[in-house]
Amino acid sequence: ARTKLRSLKTYLQTCRSELLKELHRLLNGHEHLYQHVHQYSIEDLVSVPSGSLLKTLNKSITFAVDHVRSCPLCSQKGFYCEICRADKIIYPFEVDNTVRCPSCKALYHASCKTPQVSCPKCLR
Repeated sequence: ARTKLRSLKTYLQTCRSELLKELHRLLNGHEHLYQHVHQYSIEDLVSVPSGSLLKTLNKSITFAVDHVRSCPLCSQKGFYCEICRADKIIYPFEVDNTVRCPSCKALYHASCKTPQVSCPKCLR
């Protein structure tokens, strides 16, 4: 969840400053939750057993994803999978379904970009 949130933060930073402020508010001022993926406060660790940390992260992710997909500016910063050429735009924050080429940073569906399939962008 935090890797996804960090990726979403990049979109919000380049859109409007109020959005990053809203994300900050949703996370109760805990910037480290999207700045440093592996850093936890004592308060974070205490809130894990009750599920409140995960609930806060999921609420923040939903807010950010909804914005990115509906914003005329942010939605244009997605990628098309050059392997399957599907019309649906994919985003780096879709961490469960996408994979980045380590060389050129192009984004593909994880099901399309298998080790046996070369990166079309790198081949050009």
